[in-house]
Amino acid sequence: LVNQPNFHAYLFEDDIVTWQSRVVIGLPEHQTQEFSDVMTHLIINPVWHVPRSISIDEYLPIIQENPEFLEENNMRLIVRGTDESIDPKLIDMSKFEPNNFPFLIKQDPSNINALGVVKFMFPNEFNIYMHDTPMKELFFKDERTFSHGCVRLQDPFQFAFKLLSPQESDPEKKFQKVLSSREERQINLQEEVAVRITYRTVFLGDYGQPQYRADIYGRDAAVFSALEEMGVRT
Repeated sequence: LVNQPNFHAYLFEDDIVTWQSRVVIGLPEHQTQEFSDVMTHLIINPVWHVPRSISIDEYLPIIQENPEFLEENNMRLIVRGTDESIDPKLIDMSKFEPNNFPFLIKQDPSNINALGVVKFMFPNEFNIYMHDTPMKELFFKDERTFSHGCVRLQDPFQFAFKLLSPQESDPEKKFQKVLSSREERQINLQEEVAVRITYRTVFLGDYGQPQYRADIYGRDAAVFSALEEMGVRT
């Protein structure tokens, strides 16, 4: 369970919280959606396939200013429709604009990968998933809206161990062995996990006391305005 305004994720087993973590969610312009799904697998040492919107809107101007950017960030320029890498230093990147950029960008597994070293997959129409991050400092901020929509976890390792424990006698050893290979690998979950990503600005705390959080995306305000327009009065 992820409650976005509370910036926390929780794992429940038999209605008992067995793991929890601070999270980072989407920026107001890249809001994390609300939906339910099923987690089917995790990927250790993920390759980040940079979304085209990020490639052309954010990275292309940086690459044009700094030809070393891709190499410094363990990224590769890929010819669209192939697996062929191109050396950006051999190309005049100034010729490209967002509407004619012909390449894909991939970031190989490493400690500086934007996805960290593990991601948790529940395939959905929004292309949202949970993942590790190298930007650990963000978890110490009160309002944690910094992603492009995915949910970043402060404590992904313990989460992975919990998910693998029903199928591995030593889940930590299994995880660390795969991690040390530094190669991308998918591990399917034998027991799929229900996922709920919610938006609750008011909820009950551990001892039943009401908790209030800011309406970070203005969703409560939109509902309230719609109710008023329909004649509801408070």
